[in-house]
Amino acid sequence: MLCDDIDDETLRLVLQIQLEDLESIKQSSKGKTRQGEFSDADIAVEAYKSELKTRILLASDRCMCKSIAKANQLDGRLVSILASQEKQAARDREAALRLSRGGKIEQDPHTDATQGKPSAEVDEELLSKLKSLYVSTDDYDDDDILDQAESSTWAASRGQTADATSAVKREKRMCNSCLSNYIVTDLLLSSKLIGEFQAKAVEFSTPNRTYCHKPTCSTFIPKEFIKDDIAFCQRCGYRTCVMCKGAEHKNQDCAQDTLTQRSWS
Repeated sequence: MLCDDIDDETLRLVLQIQLEDLESIKQSSKGKTRQGEFSDADIAVEAYKSELKTRILLASDRCMCKSIAKANQLDGRLVSILASQEKQAARDREAALRLSRGGKIEQDPHTDATQGKPSAEVDEELLSKLKSLYVSTDDYDDDDILDQAESSTWAASRGQTADATSAVKREKRMCNSCLSNYIVTDLLLSSKLIGEFQAKAVEFSTPNRTYCHKPTCSTFIPKEFIKDDIAFCQRCGYRTCVMCKGAEHKNQDCAQDTLTQRSWS
């Protein structure tokens, strides 16, 4: 059976119909032969039935292969970008360690090729980031190190980390316009802290925020998970009324919604 020029849905429908037809033929031929004996027609039906099942399996495998290929095509670029960022972070850390040991940073042609900035601009940006991380490793006595004041850039970087950590915990410390200007955020802050900071930035910038009404959850619910004034919690699965901030009212109107309608009348 040639099926390369048939789309997947049509092919599965054709195979299923033929399989059902064979079952009908098999049922209609029952009782026409002795028990334990098979006619040539019965053998032909069984052989064709086996062929159809094989074709159905091949069609299913083809659909799966197409789905995998499509997913790879859509997500391949994103995966490549993420992998490139991971490699760049590893190279930056290696360069920071080399600089802290008194070594020199060699120009990385791969970095220049993958970035959309000129080489000189990339080097200046990288050096400015590494400068804030630099700690001298010259041979000093322990007492001298304890008595020596830390550099202003290192103190500033430590303050940036503390500010970001505090901003995640307290809304009044959150200032997107200030914290977003840190030139060394990706090097000084951990990926976990950056993720928490970005999540809190979305939360604190949302007016009339909605949180899960379940006392043991109380998770912030972004607007993307709110539909028809009902907020769905991705953490526990509970549904919260956006108007009264309590549990959803099923098929009943929210009391606050009724009061709002009365105030307009």
